[in-house]
Amino acid sequence: MIEKRTNDVRELAEEIIGQVSDVIHQPYGHGGITFEVRCASGEFILKTREERGSFDHTEHHIEVLKDLGILVPSVMRRGSFRGFEYLLLAKIPGRDLGHCLADMTRPQMTKLADQIVKIEKMAGSLPKGAGYGWTPMDVSGPFPSWTSVIERDSQSAPSEVHKMVTEWKTYFDSVPPTCFLDDLTVKNVVMQDGELQGIVDLDFVCYGDPLYWLSLAEVTVVLDVGIQSSFYGDELRRLWGMTKDTAAVCDLYNAIQAWFFLSKDTRNVSLELWTARRLRRCQGILDSM
Repeated sequence: MIEKRTNDVRELAEEIIGQVSDVIHQPYGHGGITFEVRCASGEFILKTREERGSFDHTEHHIEVLKDLGILVPSVMRRGSFRGFEYLLLAKIPGRDLGHCLADMTRPQMTKLADQIVKIEKMAGSLPKGAGYGWTPMDVSGPFPSWTSVIERDSQSAPSEVHKMVTEWKTYFDSVPPTCFLDDLTVKNVVMQDGELQGIVDLDFVCYGDPLYWLSLAEVTVVLDVGIQSSFYGDELRRLWGMTKDTAAVCDLYNAIQAWFFLSKDTRNVSLELWTARRLRRCQGILDSM
């Protein structure tokens, strides 16, 4: 499948942008196959999916976020070719944050955290959703409440996490369907020389509690980069401006999301210990209420 799609993408790209020097399959993405295309005129990203109209919403998301002043890739062309839908984008130069964070200084991390928090605050200023969870903008989310999202996502977690989810139910029930960019973590944040170049992978947004994004960013830093880079997550929290209660909820989110990875046989002692500390901190807040 990948070999055939690679050949099709090469032919498609040469029709659009001229002679291609390389087509490189990108081993990420959900439900589609993505390629980096290199040619004399530059480097591009070509996303492909089977479903008709797959990128109608992606192009809309990019336009909306660009209007907010957010650095996003430019759409070159969208269409269909040999039974699949495609979206051709100008490639933002640089690498995902996960490849760069360990080498960044603390001032660089603080600057980036400030930029990402501002991006998420801008996303949060968009109209509230109809329903909760992961969906294109202007399409009803698949969940009736934020509580139902958390109950679904915590299924693989241990009993102590389930107990805390129940105890925080009043908070979850009160969360409005706020728009946030759920996967601005150690991926989809493109860096070069310690500077933010833009954000990518904008096929979906999520409606609910933006702290869920922040928590996932913290977890993926520990999981993919190492606890030594957790200062970046600390700065995300500080610049977001958390209260004692929301910090405790974010700790609980950490545990839910970490256990999703740990339940897939991820042997990461540092993540396990870090998650246990977050749970104890959350429990301490509950006990003091």
